[in-house]
Amino acid sequence: MSFLVVACSSSDDSSDANQIDSQIVGKWYFGNPLLVGLETNNSFTFNENGEVVYSYWSGGADFDFLTETGTYSFNGDIMTMIFPEGVTLTFVQRVEFITDNIVEFIQTSNPNDNAYEGDYFRDGSDNYDLPPTVKEYEIRISGESSSSQQYPLVIEYYSDDENGQVFTETVNSQTNTDIIQNLNLESFNIIGFEYDVTGYEDSVIYEVQIKDVETNTILFLNSSLSIEDNEVFTYNISEDSFTVQ
Repeated sequence: MSFLVVACSSSDDSSDANQIDSQIVGKWYFGNPLLVGLETNNSFTFNENGEVVYSYWSGGADFDFLTETGTYSFNGDIMTMIFPEGVTLTFVQRVEFITDNIVEFIQTSNPNDNAYEGDYFRDGSDNYDLPPTVKEYEIRISGESSSSQQYPLVIEYYSDDENGQVFTETVNSQTNTDIIQNLNLESFNIIGFEYDVTGYEDSVIYEVQIKDVETNTILFLNSSLSIEDNEVFTYNISEDSFTVQ
């Protein structure tokens, strides 16, 4: 490794800079400690005196760590780290706190800045959950209808955004003895539906599955429901709870 980067950045909000400066103090692992063992988990430790210690696994079976000590400073939300041992290494990156326990180092708008990009995890926390965001989900519903003929089926799906505004999307279909429907939609925290089977009100939905499309993770699955015609099912993502009204 042999490079030298010199950069200057500015910010109009010194109070934000002071907050970031104080928030960064502590030890930050490169990998989520709840998922990655500490035996090989590299880290940065930022001290109040402007010193930063980079600790990295030596690669040996005894799991020893090597360290390199440098300095860090802030100009607004831009942090400069300089490691002077041997060849001087300078890293310049924008610092953004995702949560109190997760911080992200991001490339600045200056293409000459060399950033130590990545997400870092505060030592000692037992919660590294990310805050809710608008994501794509698949909702799949299954149920029973008439065994003798098809009936018109109307499903109105519900979702929301960061501001709590609820959106609807209507799908017109037909029952086919059983009711099996699925739809991908984007939502922040609420996913739901209401259905109507014109001419056969004895239809029932007994299973609902909701999956995070990006991670292919099933968030909700219940096969013991009894959702009748014109009842509203609502799933709250953050609370992992549902209602049928």
